[in-house]
Amino acid sequence: MQCESALGLLNLREVLVGALHLGLLGHKGSPLKLEACILGGDDFAASVGATRSSGARELLFARQCFLTHCHAYGIQPIGDNPPIAANAECVFLSVH
Repeated sequence: MQCESALGLLNLREVLVGALHLGLLGHKGSPLKLEACILGGDDFAASVGATRSSGARELLFARQCFLTHCHAYGIQPIGDNPPIAANAECVFLSVH
């Protein structure tokens, strides 16, 4: 699954709840299982009119929101450059 726009990020919870109700999240015995979600940083930035920078600060809120949703529903977050998994601690440290 991919999240590539402002609207996609706003609807991510609803999509994940739908996947949960369909038995695609953590449901044993289902032939299909949603295991990861990708945040498309370039497409997301374009959807909000942001210019990409080397530090990706323009994606800070989107990454925090995306990461929170993924962990809440038990799916692996996958990001672009720089990778979300590598920067997850940094992202959360910046909001404390």
